[in-house]
Amino acid sequence: MACLNYSGLLMASKATITEIDEYEEDDIDDDLAVVDEDKKRKKSSNIQFKPFDESREVKEWNYELKNNESVECLASGSGWCCVLTSPCNYLRVFSADGIQKTLLCQGTPVVSMVGYENLLAIVSHAGPPVYGMQSMRLKVVNMDDRDYRTVVETECPVSKDSYISWMGFTEEGQFMTFDSDGIIRSFNFRNQQWTPVLDFKIKYQQFFDKLWIVGSPMEKCLLLSSLAHLSLFLTSLRNLKLDVSS
Repeated sequence: MACLNYSGLLMASKATITEIDEYEEDDIDDDLAVVDEDKKRKKSSNIQFKPFDESREVKEWNYELKNNESVECLASGSGWCCVLTSPCNYLRVFSADGIQKTLLCQGTPVVSMVGYENLLAIVSHAGPPVYGMQSMRLKVVNMDDRDYRTVVETECPVSKDSYISWMGFTEEGQFMTFDSDGIIRSFNFRNQQWTPVLDFKIKYQQFFDKLWIVGSPMEKCLLLSSLAHLSLFLTSLRNLKLDVSS
């Protein structure tokens, strides 16, 4: 898994445990050597950050997790990186140069998380679904040094019988989600309300479920289509807003 922004590329691998085949004739010596480890081969979860500009003081770094701790999702922002690990739902926060700044803990199962500047947005399950409606919540954390306060904690709407397939920030810092039913919603930090921005089924009715959002620059949406061949194209968010008068 990986995420990137203007500062660098953050990557992580999950911890794995594989059974060792005792009956392969070509690795008998290897099998005998690991009998004391309960016949299992363990690979630790690793975190790696590669800055785009290595001429600065920030260099590439790597961090290995111990005790079967495994990365589940990750996010990065301005001068910080964060990974969510299992099985204890730890949030490990690192500086851009690889120093662990703090250790937080998330209380509910996380769907995904994304970073922007000094903000970390976490969407998590708040309870079991009811009549096909998933119960999710959004939490936004201020990642400034020695702060880590929750600045927003509210519901995160999703269409009935659907799931969140993308979430992220626009270039201007507006948080948005996109669900499998084709609805894009934006969150207003001023009044802390959600607004439906557009319905992809109206504009791309025949293949809306084959579109992936790459980003949202300048009130537009950068889309990746998988029809016949992969292709990128832009569509305006301004011209496709839902008609609230109906």
